[in-house]
Amino acid sequence: TLAVLTGAGGQLLLSGLVDEVRSAAREAGLEPGTDITERRALVAALRHLVELGVLTETDGAVAPWADDVSAEALITVDIEMLRHILAAPRITADTAEELLAGAARPMPGGERHAVRRRLVDDPVLHRAELTTAEADWLRAHLRREAELAEEALGLRIETRAEGVVAVDPDGYLTDLTFPGTGTVARVALLALPELLDAGDAGRDDGWRVATAAALLRVCAELVERYPAAWSKDAVEDPKALAGRVRELLLRTGLARPFEDDSLLLSPAAHRYLPAPDEAPPEAATSEEAPGPGPGQEAMFGDLEEMEGAR
Repeated sequence: TLAVLTGAGGQLLLSGLVDEVRSAAREAGLEPGTDITERRALVAALRHLVELGVLTETDGAVAPWADDVSAEALITVDIEMLRHILAAPRITADTAEELLAGAARPMPGGERHAVRRRLVDDPVLHRAELTTAEADWLRAHLRREAELAEEALGLRIETRAEGVVAVDPDGYLTDLTFPGTGTVARVALLALPELLDAGDAGRDDGWRVATAAALLRVCAELVERYPAAWSKDAVEDPKALAGRVRELLLRTGLARPFEDDSLLLSPAAHRYLPAPDEAPPEAATSEEAPGPGPGQEAMFGDLEEMEGAR
């Protein structure tokens, strides 16, 4: 299917694509089947390409064709996305163990490939987690890599003392937004500065240790301070709220599990500086909690920088 799409134009009919796929299979010495099992397999492949953004169902859909060969659809091919799919290395592992072993082997592009992959896979690249060779390569090629990341992926590269951040201004590659507007996201945002200030700063890699007790205390204080700002469940059970805040910080990569249920807070957490909302009218009877500041709607967005290199 990918081989056929590389020679296709911007748009094509589903029936034409199917004919070309079958023709290409015969040229390769394969005999394409026509039963419902084969049709469902082809539809599954096409739907996966739709989910990846390679194909767009401009008029109609590909799914009905599995049960009705007369069903038609107009498909648009994103040539740029297709190129990225074709450029990816093939996976030849048959088991999870083989896959992990292959990932541990040196990459063909050496430090260049390793650093680029880390930068795309993880929004924050910590210098302490790079090998000496990788850190030296990144330092020497940072300007060019920043230009390439913006040109190819729309990412803006920011440099800090502890590492590099890949900012996604349009949110195209972001699968989890932070800060957010929900109770858990807002409490997590407000808790970060206090946890960072109270955390153990004895580490030389920029990470701060936040104990489970400190997280619970900060969450409970926020609930008590702004009772009308949170959901009923959060007000009634601060301990459960602290657990959900912990989970969110882990999912965003702003924290990692540490000993005794503590958290290690990433240096990137310093980039989040809550901006207080404007003072409520005098007639208001409930105190509102501050929300995300300008530009803080998405994770690693264009956030206000704190003084000094973080």
